[in-house]
Amino acid sequence: ETIDHINPGSAWPTITELGAMAGVPLKERLPIYPQYVRKKWYSDEISSLLRSLSDPEGFRKTY
Repeated sequence: ETIDHINPGSAWPTITELGAMAGVPLKERLPIYPQYVRKKWYSDEISSLLRSLSDPEGFRKTY
């Protein structure tokens, strides 16, 4: 839970609540956009790391 020091009386919604409000499940992404992961628009130096961390859609794998 993130503490809101500016507005302490108004708690931030949880990720689950945000997904329900949006009507879609939210997915965590890596610091590179999923479409760039899918298109392999990254350097060879980070390719093994991205393959180990990303799912087939280019988002972060869930464990």
